[in-house]
Amino acid sequence: MECDYGVKDEYQAIESRRGWQPLFTEIREKSANFSIAESKKIANRDLNRYRDVNPFDHSRIVLRRGNCNYINASLVKVQAVERTYILTQGPLPSTVSHFWTMVWEQNCKIIAMLNNTIEKNQIKCHTYWPVGTLPNNMLTFEDVQLTVELIGEEHKQNYILRTLRLVDLDNEEIRLVRQYHYTTWPDFGVPTTPSDFIQYLQDIRNTGGLGPGTEEEPIGPAIVHCSAGIGRSGTFCIVDTALLQLERGERVNVKELLLEMRRYRMGLIQTAEQLRFSYLSIIEGAESMNIDLRRWMPPHVPESASCSDSDSDSEDDSDNPEEVEEEDDVVSSEPVIFSQPSNSQLINEGVNSDVGVIANNDTEELPPPIPPRAESLMASPDYDRPLPLAPSKRGHEEMEVSTASETEEDPAESDSVIEEAAGSECERKRRKQAETTIPRAAESDNGGVRQRRDDRKEKSQKTLQMISNIKEKQKEQERKSELHGKVIAGSKWVGISVGIFVLVCAGFRYFHG
Repeated sequence: MECDYGVKDEYQAIESRRGWQPLFTEIREKSANFSIAESKKIANRDLNRYRDVNPFDHSRIVLRRGNCNYINASLVKVQAVERTYILTQGPLPSTVSHFWTMVWEQNCKIIAMLNNTIEKNQIKCHTYWPVGTLPNNMLTFEDVQLTVELIGEEHKQNYILRTLRLVDLDNEEIRLVRQYHYTTWPDFGVPTTPSDFIQYLQDIRNTGGLGPGTEEEPIGPAIVHCSAGIGRSGTFCIVDTALLQLERGERVNVKELLLEMRRYRMGLIQTAEQLRFSYLSIIEGAESMNIDLRRWMPPHVPESASCSDSDSDSEDDSDNPEEVEEEDDVVSSEPVIFSQPSNSQLINEGVNSDVGVIANNDTEELPPPIPPRAESLMASPDYDRPLPLAPSKRGHEEMEVSTASETEEDPAESDSVIEEAAGSECERKRRKQAETTIPRAAESDNGGVRQRRDDRKEKSQKTLQMISNIKEKQKEQERKSELHGKVIAGSKWVGISVGIFVLVCAGFRYFHG
């Protein structure tokens, strides 16, 4: 992408050579891996919605209220635009109080919910907000001394805006939180058009809830979540950050931006389709804000030379099927392992204990993150490529020579020879033997086939013989059982007859005795 003068040019270059899957694979292989030891503790395993989506130890949110300090949430900080987000999973029934504790402790004003509670007949997120009217519009969490009350709900075209009141039971402090519930984003997919998503994002940005606020009234990071907190949530953050860079007149490198975000939470953007949608959303958002996407022209590189290099790269990539061969989202056999960031680095980046994030100097080699489920949905461009044609059958060389020599003979001469040989029994046997004889080379090629065919015949004969033996045994047993039944029946009648005879004799004696 040497001819990349802006996001739109970059998108067109990738789209023209169908390079979304290779780009997504490159990002996945270059993503950093850090320790996830805290999420793997026995006490915390049941607090994760998915076993393969875990927060890094150095960027996880640490809770201070209650008996549990763990929640599957990560603080993602983008230095280029000084923007922070909290990306988290959809709360479980057992983690709802932890979720609202995080909202309170981090002073969050905005919750961007990008999934529905039930998708494809599966529960993707617990209903963590109060539903209904008084007195059912309030949730109370005694373990963390918080109450959540629904005070307003407004249905928009593609999302629902809920206004919630949080109350600290210890000091009766009150805060208002807005939840923007996007309802038309399919799981592992993308919205039908980026315009609806851009409108949703703009409505959130207009509230000022994504910014840091002021010194008099600071605002904590916005909470962004879907079901796992990586796919749709990552798309939201990358689009918002890129648009913020464009507003400031800065050049956008989507790949490097996504790699930076993946240093704070694993697996952001789950599919190549979501990556493509991110580019489309950035272009759509920039055009709606009247931002020129082609204004970053490198002064030292001529446009024609640069573009020609890019075109040649595109041709090379399109001619090389190996770059688009991989479809399933699997971790590379040689993952890129980065050392754990130090405390000083995290403090310089603004990730400190004030926002509930811990640091770790552990530099041991760590396993790569397990990819999310069903991450790659785009079919490989090679899936419908026709199979190579099977080679045509060729006869044996000796057989071809003999056939050719026979065609050169005089027809009359051949007929006379055949007629003369027809009366000779020996000649007929010789011809028959010659016709049935297989050349030595062909015999060596087909010997295994004949052997397997003979083995199959032998096995089938044995099977038939076994079946016939079983049937005969069954018939013999039936005959024996029938004979046995007759014997038993005869014995019964004999016994009855003897009993009757004894009774008659006894009666005769009784009356004539």
